[in-house]
Amino acid sequence: MADTTLNQFVGSGTAAEMAAFTPTPPSPANAPPHPGYTFFNTDDGILYSWDGANWVAPAGSGTVTNTGTLTANQIIKGNGGVDITVGDLSGDVTTSGTMATTIANNAVTTVKILDANVTLAKIANAANNSRILGSGSGGSGAAYTELTAGSGVSIGASSVALSTAALTRAITFAIDGGGSALTTGVKADISVPYACTITSVVMLADQSGSVVVDIWKDTLANYPPTVADTITASAKPTITTATNSSDTTLTGWTTSITAGDTLRFNIDSATTITRLSLTLKVTVS
Repeated sequence: MADTTLNQFVGSGTAAEMAAFTPTPPSPANAPPHPGYTFFNTDDGILYSWDGANWVAPAGSGTVTNTGTLTANQIIKGNGGVDITVGDLSGDVTTSGTMATTIANNAVTTVKILDANVTLAKIANAANNSRILGSGSGGSGAAYTELTAGSGVSIGASSVALSTAALTRAITFAIDGGGSALTTGVKADISVPYACTITSVVMLADQSGSVVVDIWKDTLANYPPTVADTITASAKPTITTATNSSDTTLTGWTTSITAGDTLRFNIDSATTITRLSLTLKVTVS
């Protein structure tokens, strides 16, 4: 088919007729092919235009093929060609009407976020207690990384704390009889500078023997403590014909110590032993 047959800028026919039709301007006869002709292809229902050399379909025309079944909470994804695929948002995204409104917390993981996409600048507005960052470059802003708690440190949801082992301290009283058996009476006073709780008591003697020690506690303002301020009740630290003893039960004891309290160690009775150490194991509050 030639334009001498149609002699017009608009044509209509089958794909074969469109392929056979090579537009030339109706006049003058010696002019070059004229862009702008249109031709409606009755086979595919698309209106094509002549660009001077080829028939061109309008942008976005063609057949789109769906490779899946679109259901609720799904989206369609183009592949750059004529096909699309289905993406399932169930469990990851909440939808409202035609819009995705909320991304589920468990839908975003550290595996899905590239390190390079998380910068110090992007989390600068976060509360200080919700991040722990370290830098190998003196805080210059480079090489920031998440710190890992070391031995003795635990990181909770909103705080960093020392472990029980890291908070353990020892308060020790020692008395040396200079080669002679220990005598009764007050032997030492100690000021405790931190609040703590007594968890056990251990006594070590230089030789087999017996000893009973009482411990008194009071505030610095009321120093010195007296027997009325005893904290051991009826379970006084005791060695009986042995070289050591320990007690982790502390039945009846007043175990809490306030920062600044004073402790007084009094030997109630002793035989044979000439040197003694008493250690209170405490956990700092």
